[in-house]
Amino acid sequence: MDVDDDRDEDEGKEDRDVSGAIERSLAEICLAVREASADDALSAADLHSLVEKAAEKENEIVTADYNEADLHDFIPAYCGNNVTDGSVGLLGAGKSTQTMQLFQKVILQIFAANANADAAQKLAVLKAELGGTSITPYDPSSKPSANTTPLARFVSNRPEIPESASPALRAFAEARCEIMLDNLTVPINVQLAGNMLAVQGAGGWKNRDPMLHLYLLDDPEDDGFGTFESVEVGLDDVARHMEMDASRSLVYVSDGSRIKSYRWNVTEGRNALAVHTLNASGFKGPLALRDNGAKLIASGSSGLAVWDVDTLPTHGTKGNKIVGKKRRADYIDSWRDNDDNNIELSTGAPPTQRSSASALSKIKQWAMSPGGGNEMIVTYDEQYFVSRVDLQTEQIVGRYIGHGAHVASIRTSQEDPHAFVTAANDGIVRLYDVRQPVPVLAIEHSTEFINDALFEHIGGQPFIIFGGTQTQQVKVWDARAKLPLYELSTGNNEVNGLAWDAQRQTLYAATECEHVDRMGRHHGYRRAKLPKPPRHSRDDDGDDDMEEDEEDEDDWDGDGENNWPEQAYHSETSFGHLLDSAEHRLYRYAFKTDADIDLRPASGYSAIGDSYAQIMC
Repeated sequence: MDVDDDRDEDEGKEDRDVSGAIERSLAEICLAVREASADDALSAADLHSLVEKAAEKENEIVTADYNEADLHDFIPAYCGNNVTDGSVGLLGAGKSTQTMQLFQKVILQIFAANANADAAQKLAVLKAELGGTSITPYDPSSKPSANTTPLARFVSNRPEIPESASPALRAFAEARCEIMLDNLTVPINVQLAGNMLAVQGAGGWKNRDPMLHLYLLDDPEDDGFGTFESVEVGLDDVARHMEMDASRSLVYVSDGSRIKSYRWNVTEGRNALAVHTLNASGFKGPLALRDNGAKLIASGSSGLAVWDVDTLPTHGTKGNKIVGKKRRADYIDSWRDNDDNNIELSTGAPPTQRSSASALSKIKQWAMSPGGGNEMIVTYDEQYFVSRVDLQTEQIVGRYIGHGAHVASIRTSQEDPHAFVTAANDGIVRLYDVRQPVPVLAIEHSTEFINDALFEHIGGQPFIIFGGTQTQQVKVWDARAKLPLYELSTGNNEVNGLAWDAQRQTLYAATECEHVDRMGRHHGYRRAKLPKPPRHSRDDDGDDDMEEDEEDEDDWDGDGENNWPEQAYHSETSFGHLLDSAEHRLYRYAFKTDADIDLRPASGYSAIGDSYAQIMC
């Protein structure tokens, strides 16, 4: 070993020592806060001060780890009450197979060098750690019911369902569902309000156009979705924030400079009507509604903007009146292709009120506090911890620590006035009680970004539902038992957003296909590894059946629906039905006691090499 090797080994050991010290320091902060919050000796003011200081110190350490020390890609869970999902592999089927093929000879030589080691056994253990259960073929006997979809994969140690379970609980817990799909542009966000489901997306040339997909759920069509309409939103850039008002049938979308609203309950034969354009310059944060939809609020770099909805000017009955001043079309600075004049020329109505309170500034994510009232659960720009803010007093009234990465979503349950769940960019989903500053449960799923998580009570029982990006699945956990139940296939797509329709017992997953580029070309595909069709016995002349065999073989070998992404997390046999999306899709999982398991989607069209996907524009 030369001097350079010695130096590299010393530096590696030093990095590991520092990484371990950081993880221990973060764990000690959470432990101290947990113990202090359980100690009645501290006054409310003293506990608030302690948690504030702990949150600032945690934020300082995590920021330094990522920005200066650069020691972790993903900081492991340190908040306590964490449970690891043992079914999830580090890489999944596709990447682990490639890795094992690349290093198999070297690994065998290393293991074989140890006379006491069983090289083959150690190789199998390593393969299982990399691939997880995704490399194990689907077992039909694992289905808890004949009505369980073959696109659900159950964990081996799942909690039992009580005999007294309601039909709704049993249908969900046993994944008795019918699955349908609709093709999308690249989805960004999905929300449900009343009878309307809205998916916010990016489409058009190089995905530069803001899109809005609306589904009227009370008017189902043959595909199981509601009446569909796609709206090309008249904003300059792709919209990242959305809010819905069921009472006024309005959906608001924001690109950070302006906000537009559309009314969906219009007379038959008319498109969604453009109602408002609002000038949101300086308020590029998330949107929310207050006072039963009478006020729309948006956070910005210097405070909060408020619009009194019922007094705002509108675009009129035809949706084409100018609101505010009219911009010159040739002065619009946008990446969009505006040859069809789809960009709205109105500057928009200014905010009715503004607040410059620091507690309302630079908010990145928020949700109404589970108990309602004037409080919101929020995260701020450049901060990892979560805060609770009183909109009336404009003060931070609580903080919640335990996040080692930025929060991607915050969700609450209508049936629990104390709980909220967060999805974060460290592959961990955390469940909080607003009365406690540390998580009551932290689910260590995988080292990946998790874009959305739901906390829903179904049949009276709490479940956590979240979507993987690298792991390309919807995962369901029993929150009461603190155990995973099953995963649902997304056809090798990443999950960008989730919505639960309690009235219809239906889950929606807005998914993105990473194997399609912004020009619509597929990449990274290979032939699917499928069992060959059985060969039939020949007739006396041996001709007809041989031709049938050749046709079957041709279908198996090259069909555009029988390809598979090389780096897909799952293999072709991970589920009981072959499904590769090959495009961006909205999946609909409708849970029913007597679910028809034959109602399941087919794979999308893909081809090997440069080919164009059939993507919506």
